[in-house]
Amino acid sequence: MAARQFQEPQRALTGRMVLVIFLSFFGVIIAANTVMMVVAARTYDGVQEEKAYTKGRDYNERLQAAKAQQALNWTVVFEHEAQGDTLTRLVSARFLDADQRPLDNLSVEAEFFSSVEQDHDRTQRLASLGDGQYQGVVRLPREGRWQFRVRAYENGVERYYLYKESFVRP
Repeated sequence: MAARQFQEPQRALTGRMVLVIFLSFFGVIIAANTVMMVVAARTYDGVQEEKAYTKGRDYNERLQAAKAQQALNWTVVFEHEAQGDTLTRLVSARFLDADQRPLDNLSVEAEFFSSVEQDHDRTQRLASLGDGQYQGVVRLPREGRWQFRVRAYENGVERYYLYKESFVRP
């Protein structure tokens, strides 16, 4: 007796099947891309950092500079307040040495840094008023969260670095 061979009936590939396969393939790709875009948009905080590689590489030097700054035992009072309207800020810094004597031989600058908008950063050199007081006026482009960095240089060498965050309210 001869063995019978079983053959499955073959389905013909129709235009409708090709369309379903085509739409399913691209539908999966579009869905995956949409999920990735939504996740990326929700998790990106918008923070930017200039020269991130250089800052990471020089991290140990920054730690040494912080120790040297701490050893100076300077007292620094930094503040800013509205001057006229909310966005015009009067920036003041007072520097006293370890013996609470005023430091008048510094070159001081204040940087107003927006962590989300690079074009809004402002740097202002503060004028020495004597008695360790330094002052300047800056006009901020918008209200909101700001980071303030104050640097004091003595004979061209950075001797003091102060970082603060603040919220400028309407």
